[in-house]
Amino acid sequence: MASSIIGFWLFGLGIKQMFYSGLGMMSGLFSDIGMGSRALLLGLFSTVILLGSFWFTGNMVTKQKLDIKEFIAKMGSFQLPFGAALILSGLISFMSLKLAFLILVLALMTGLAANSAAVIELYRMGSSQWIKFLGVALGIYVLFLAVVQTVLL
Repeated sequence: MASSIIGFWLFGLGIKQMFYSGLGMMSGLFSDIGMGSRALLLGLFSTVILLGSFWFTGNMVTKQKLDIKEFIAKMGSFQLPFGAALILSGLISFMSLKLAFLILVLALMTGLAANSAAVIELYRMGSSQWIKFLGVALGIYVLFLAVVQTVLL
């Protein structure tokens, strides 16, 4: 999970560097805006909120109840490939924002799909449960992430 958060942070630093590189001496004045730290916090909150919404909704929708520690251990190890893609996107953002955004979007979309499938398998959901699960879990995720981004970031 840390690799995903580091990838968001690198991406934010790359955007900040590309944005302020054309400002010359003015970049020193604007460098305290902290786009890198905001991306770091957004990555942290996004990961925690997504996994938390999956855990909460999985326990609510199914009869199988998983302990949060057990859930994080199983799902956390699953995050490494997507974290690596986010780190790659963050490193590329120092050179090409278009390519970095493409890699970022691909990593986020495949990560969301793969995490959803993994949680559905982990909770052994039937076909009648997984649509309800996805709707509720993603609704909670979007709502909480919007609140966190508005209030804290």
